[in-house]
Amino acid sequence: SITGPAFKGYFVQARDKRTDKWVGHFEESKNSKVYPECSAITHGTVPPKTEVYLTWVAPKDGQTERFISPVPSWSATTSTGLT
Repeated sequence: SITGPAFKGYFVQARDKRTDKWVGHFEESKNSKVYPECSAITHGTVPPKTEVYLTWVAPKDGQTERFISPVPSWSATTSTGLT
């Protein structure tokens, strides 16, 4: 989940820690846009959000992943709250 002060959008991408290649996939969720070709998900609406819940499906081969996520807020600062 992403939580914190109101933010305007988000982008999350899953990558393999060793190779930096895209891994797994995100499931479509309310008000989101999935990009399966690069294992990413982003906001689908513009209104401010204070939390977003996302579901990511790991690859079957057990790769080690990391998540990349800039989260812009209305004040142009970065919100941290990825869990």
